Amino acid sequence: MKFWKKIFLYSVILTMVLINGLGIVMINRVHKDSLERVIKDTMDRQKNISNAIYLNYDISNDKYPYSQDRQDASKLMNIILKNYIYTEQEDIQNIQVFKQDKTLVASLNKYNNECDISDILDKKGEERFFTIKKINKERVLLVSSQLNVNNEDYKLVLLRSIEFLYEDRTENYKMFIILDVIINIMLIIGMYLISKNTTKPIADLTNVSIDIANGEYNKRVSVGNSKDEVALLSRNFNFMMEELESKIEELKNVNEEKERFINNLTHEMKTPITSIIGYSDILLRGNINPEVKLKSLDYINSEAKRLESLSSALVKLILVKNSNQDKNIISIKQCMEDVIKSISYKLKEKNINLSIDLDDINIMAEKELIIILIRNILENSVKACATNGNIKVKSKLESKGSYSISIEDNGKGISKEDLSKIMEPFYVVDKSRSRKDNGLGLGLSICKEVCNTYNIKFEITSELNVGTNVKLVINLESDSNETS
Repeated sequence: MKFWKKIFLYSVILTMVLINGLGIVMINRVHKDSLERVIKDTMDRQKNISNAIYLNYDISNDKYPYSQDRQDASKLMNIILKNYIYTEQEDIQNIQVFKQDKTLVASLNKYNNECDISDILDKKGEERFFTIKKINKERVLLVSSQLNVNNEDYKLVLLRSIEFLYEDRTENYKMFIILDVIINIMLIIGMYLISKNTTKPIADLTNVSIDIANGEYNKRVSVGNSKDEVALLSRNFNFMMEELESKIEELKNVNEEKERFINNLTHEMKTPITSIIGYSDILLRGNINPEVKLKSLDYINSEAKRLESLSSALVKLILVKNSNQDKNIISIKQCMEDVIKSISYKLKEKNINLSIDLDDINIMAEKELIIILIRNILENSVKACATNGNIKVKSKLESKGSYSISIEDNGKGISKEDLSKIMEPFYVVDKSRSRKDNGLGLGLSICKEVCNTYNIKFEITSELNVGTNVKLVINLESDSNETS
């Protein structure tokens, strides 16, 4: 069963039970209170009648003090009852007086003795007693008490119709049923709308999760301005999916990079191996002239060195990625000077003008890795520059505890399309230039790993036929923290 149906059914059933139960209890409570009031009122009236009989009998005897003139008790009681009923208690028209032997001595009985009251007459004692009986489908209240007139005991029985109380209760039930039906219809419609609207975000969340499970990772749950728990859940779900989609895209890019890495590595290894095999086959044939033999050996030697360089670069890349070397305080300026000494011959070959404006910056790092980083960047700048080109190296205080080092050249530059991929292993912008310069396309990949190792921000901007600017942002505060 769906969640909205559970809310709908449970709430409707619970509300119906509560409303109906409360209504029945209230109606019966009102009926009971009304019945108690009528019983009390009837008993008070019965007591008044008893007092009236006593009073009138005493007055009559005062008028006739001699026994031969004393009023007959039965006759006097009939007169008193009629006068009392017709003058004061018109709604009570059922009063009977019995002797101890159950002989009727006075009566004003609407029901013509249709009610069996023998059980009441059998009651002994002066205590007032009441009971409810049914006469001709009409409920009546009977109240009795004992009288002592002229030294003789009598039983005074008063009958009062209380059918109106039960009729009122029936009318109340009818009215309650009508109201109950109306309220329940409104309740069903209201709870249906409320449960559907309340659980709609959950249903949307379920549908979106199914779509996402089927691979539609761009699906999102629509969230309005609500601030309840369901809206918060939907927002968190969307946030989770954005993070998940980002991670999936990141993994996808990593897989693509790995695939390109394997393809490029295969290509880089296959080319020299093919050349070595081909020229070695020529040498194995024999009877070749010395010139071809020398040329074949030269190709085999150069391709073998290329494989050695490739192997060395791969080992270097792996070592940088898994570097756990001890850190020392080193000078960036000193590393730069060491690199310039090692590539000075390349600068002279192209007559490149190198200008350096570098502050003496110290960081915590492994010197050899920083040298590799600077050397790869400078060598790429040298390769990109034409003869008589310019390379500028300068430093700048970015913020408190943060320095930037920029290496700018006026070389060929890099297109925007290639700029986003140059950090990938074996990726080269100009394949023909790479072959000529004996490049492998691993230089910037190594630079990237060195920067990641020492939390150095690596930024590169370039424009075709204008030049390239590589910016290294070094956070000196983090280094000092590590030192401490």
